Amino acid sequence: STTLSKADVAALKKSAAALPEDLRSPAERRFVSLRGVLAPDADRMTYALGGLTRINVVVADADAEDVLIAGPAEPWAESEDGRLRGVETGRAVISRDDLILAFRHVAERGTPYGCSIDTTPEGLTRLNQFLARNSRPASATIVKSRYSGMAKAVGMQAVSVFGVDPDSPLAVAAVDADLVMKEIALGKRRSGVRQVTSHLSILKPNGNNLQRWWFAPKYEAVETDDARTTFTLSGPRLKLLAQDEIADGSGVRHDAAVTRETTERFAKQFSGHMDAVALTQPAIARLQNVTDLLVVAALIKQEGLASAGFDPLAAVLNLDPPPPVDVPPKSVPAAAVTRRSGGLMLGLIGGVSVNPAAVAGSVRGGGPTVAAPPMTGWHGE
Repeated sequence: STTLSKADVAALKKSAAALPEDLRSPAERRFVSLRGVLAPDADRMTYALGGLTRINVVVADADAEDVLIAGPAEPWAESEDGRLRGVETGRAVISRDDLILAFRHVAERGTPYGCSIDTTPEGLTRLNQFLARNSRPASATIVKSRYSGMAKAVGMQAVSVFGVDPDSPLAVAAVDADLVMKEIALGKRRSGVRQVTSHLSILKPNGNNLQRWWFAPKYEAVETDDARTTFTLSGPRLKLLAQDEIADGSGVRHDAAVTRETTERFAKQFSGHMDAVALTQPAIARLQNVTDLLVVAALIKQEGLASAGFDPLAAVLNLDPPPPVDVPPKSVPAAAVTRRSGGLMLGLIGGVSVNPAAVAGSVRGGGPTVAAPPMTGWHGE
């Protein structure tokens, strides 16, 4: 788990004390001007978007020729792992770099975005051949060694990214979150949330060895007012979907006719506590934040929220994209985990699939209008 210790929190608070006075306190709703954030000469205080941890409201302010985003915010500082974390909750805050990249993606492509971790056909063929040679009853010690042999037969699994450049920071956001989730499923990482246990802990003896889990958007509602100038977002932003798979003799994967109850149960418990997991796992929080940013950009594009004097999607194209700080792996090894009562998990099959246009297309009308505050600085409520 990456839950912050008391010493970590103290260090963050000490660093956050250097923030301007109006950013040192948390706010239930802080408004942030996209015109200000996307200005070529924006100062460093915009890097964390005023400490926003979620985007719940989008307002088109025609009078000010601006688009505002708003949500809960808190003072922030950079943690030892280089992430911007809120000092009140420890949650990863939304970064200007991710906003620029997400908006550029919608402006230039608008395609679904995500990643996939897949066992290769060659690896599954080797696995089937291994099982054919090692299927006789055996002692527990021999069976356990077979599990390691199965993982070795599968070998390296391919990591692919779609919708964005494979070395983009957005690619890193998708792959990091997916790998964290898979490590939790395998019991190799604690979720930090009591209700979210590993899949291994609920797997029945002789359970399936190919489970696929992937992140998809989850919004309870995307609503707008009668004038279609205010948009509100609610929900956990992400959910986990599940599907058992089988592989034929040629190593080609197919959806199983039935997905086992334990596979579904892990997905449901993870989805049901997504926000709690995000507090302890900044990679999950970052993917939630990126999903928010993609949906906001899709709303701006779909609803024509740009004014004659300011278009956020055009503004990002005039800025240099943030350079990669890291790149995601191109492959990851299969893994075998056993327990005394039996059971096996093999592989890290899964991914992330976010279609921001589909979320933006689900807008419901008739909600209240949110008045835009005068943007002379950061505004919190």
